[in-house]
Amino acid sequence: DEAGVWAQRLANRLGAPVVQAIHRPVRLWDLTAGQGRSIEELRGRRVMAVSGLARNETFPALLRSLGAVIEAPLGFGDHQDYGAADWAMIRRVFAESGAEWLVTTAKDAVKWTAEEVRGLPVAVLEIGFEVTHGAEKFWNSIRQILA
Repeated sequence: DEAGVWAQRLANRLGAPVVQAIHRPVRLWDLTAGQGRSIEELRGRRVMAVSGLARNETFPALLRSLGAVIEAPLGFGDHQDYGAADWAMIRRVFAESGAEWLVTTAKDAVKWTAEEVRGLPVAVLEIGFEVTHGAEKFWNSIRQILA
């Protein structure tokens, strides 16, 4: 296949194995209920998208592609350290937006405390990683590193 040809050419040029992988949404984690939810539950749901990414516009776009209705996209700086002023803004925008859920990235959610999210219906979009070409080479390399 075309990806395999491309990977082999690159591997030959670099003198190292090259693998191809994709990232894709795998589930929602409902912080309020403490349980996983199907991504299908985003379809038609009014959400506020909160992210601190290098390209924040990609997160609401991803949620839209999954069927969510974005009521309020709120982007912060990459690797944002959320403070009291940020939380005041998040709460105000959420209250004004009419959104049912505040959906964020796993990268951001790990920085949030239980106190900060108390009373907010927060869901985390979890992203999976799948090697689509060269999986055997990839896992062999990982095993060698860990041995």
